[in-house]
Amino acid sequence: MTGATLTSTGVVGAINTAILASMGKQAGGARTYDDSSCDIVVVGAGGAGLSAAVAAAEAGEAKVIVLEKQGIVGGNTNYSTGGINAAETEVQKSQADEI
Repeated sequence: MTGATLTSTGVVGAINTAILASMGKQAGGARTYDDSSCDIVVVGAGGAGLSAAVAAAEAGEAKVIVLEKQGIVGGNTNYSTGGINAAETEVQKSQADEI
Protein backbone atom coordinates (compact mmCIF):
# COMPACT_ATOMS: atom_id res chain seq x y z
CA MET A 1 0.00 0.00 0.00
CA THR A 2 1.49 3.32 -0.95
CA GLY A 3 1.61 6.14 1.53
CA ALA A 4 1.64 3.79 4.52
CA THR A 5 5.17 4.56 5.73
CA LEU A 6 4.13 6.10 9.05
CA THR A 7 1.64 3.32 9.70
CA SER A 8 4.17 0.64 8.81
CA THR A 9 6.78 2.25 11.06
CA GLY A 10 4.27 2.31 13.91
CA VAL A 11 3.30 -1.33 13.41
CA VAL A 12 6.92 -2.50 13.27
CA GLY A 13 7.71 -0.48 16.40
CA ALA A 14 4.74 -1.98 18.23
CA ILE A 15 5.77 -5.51 17.25
CA ASN A 16 9.31 -4.92 18.45
CA THR A 17 8.00 -3.52 21.74
CA ALA A 18 5.74 -6.55 22.19
CA ILE A 19 8.64 -8.93 21.53
CA LEU A 20 10.80 -7.15 24.10
CA ALA A 21 7.94 -7.18 26.60
CA SER A 22 7.47 -10.93 26.09
CA MET A 23 11.12 -11.39 27.10
CA GLY A 24 10.66 -9.22 30.18
CA LYS A 25 12.66 -6.36 28.70
CA GLN A 26 11.59 -2.75 28.51
CA ALA A 27 11.50 -0.99 25.17
CA GLY A 28 13.56 2.11 24.50
CA GLY A 29 12.56 5.62 25.46
CA ALA A 30 9.82 7.78 24.05
CA ARG A 31 9.25 7.63 20.33
CA THR A 32 8.94 10.66 18.13
CA TYR A 33 7.75 10.78 14.56
CA ASP A 34 8.41 13.34 11.90
CA ASP A 35 5.59 15.66 11.02
CA SER A 36 3.54 14.69 8.02
CA SER A 37 0.89 16.33 5.95
CA CYS A 38 -2.11 15.06 4.06
CA ASP A 39 -5.21 16.20 2.24
CA ILE A 40 -7.74 14.09 4.16
CA VAL A 41 -7.70 12.61 7.66
CA VAL A 42 -10.08 9.74 8.40
CA VAL A 43 -10.64 9.16 12.11
CA GLY A 44 -11.40 5.51 12.79
CA ALA A 45 -10.23 2.39 10.99
CA GLY A 46 -13.50 0.49 11.16
CA GLY A 47 -15.52 -0.63 8.19
CA ALA A 48 -16.87 2.83 7.46
CA GLY A 49 -13.58 4.65 8.04
CA LEU A 50 -11.55 2.33 5.85
CA SER A 51 -14.22 2.45 3.13
CA ALA A 52 -14.14 6.25 3.24
CA ALA A 53 -10.34 6.29 3.09
CA VAL A 54 -10.26 3.96 0.07
CA ALA A 55 -12.98 5.97 -1.71
CA ALA A 56 -11.12 9.23 -1.05
CA ALA A 57 -7.82 7.79 -2.30
CA GLU A 58 -9.41 6.31 -5.41
CA ALA A 59 -11.23 9.55 -6.21
CA GLY A 60 -8.06 11.43 -7.00
CA GLU A 61 -4.53 12.24 -6.00
CA ALA A 62 -5.40 13.00 -2.37
CA LYS A 63 -3.01 11.85 0.34
CA VAL A 64 -5.12 10.12 3.00
CA ILE A 65 -4.14 9.26 6.57
CA VAL A 66 -6.25 6.96 8.75
CA LEU A 67 -6.07 7.36 12.55
CA GLU A 68 -7.18 4.58 14.89
CA LYS A 69 -7.20 4.62 18.69
CA GLN A 70 -7.17 0.85 19.10
CA GLY A 71 -4.16 -1.40 18.61
CA ILE A 72 -5.90 -3.10 15.68
CA VAL A 73 -8.03 -1.93 12.81
CA GLY A 74 -11.68 -2.88 12.52
CA GLY A 75 -13.54 -0.64 14.95
CA ASN A 76 -17.04 -1.85 15.73
CA THR A 77 -16.80 -4.17 12.74
CA ASN A 78 -14.63 -6.40 14.95
CA TYR A 79 -17.66 -6.95 17.18
CA SER A 80 -20.16 -7.56 14.41
CA THR A 81 -22.26 -10.65 14.88
CA GLY A 82 -23.67 -10.76 11.38
CA GLY A 83 -26.28 -8.05 11.82
CA ILE A 84 -27.61 -6.34 8.73
CA ASN A 85 -27.08 -2.58 8.88
CA ALA A 86 -29.28 -1.92 5.86
CA ALA A 87 -32.45 -3.73 6.92
CA GLU A 88 -35.68 -3.68 4.93
CA THR A 89 -34.10 -2.60 1.66
CA GLU A 90 -35.98 -2.94 -1.63
CA VAL A 91 -33.82 -5.95 -2.53
CA GLN A 92 -34.73 -7.71 0.69
CA LYS A 93 -38.41 -6.94 0.25
CA SER A 94 -38.39 -8.29 -3.32
CA GLN A 95 -36.89 -11.59 -2.13
CA ALA A 96 -39.04 -11.97 0.99
CA ASP A 97 -41.17 -14.71 -0.57
CA GLU A 98 -38.08 -16.77 -1.47
CA ILE A 99 -36.93 -17.14 2.13
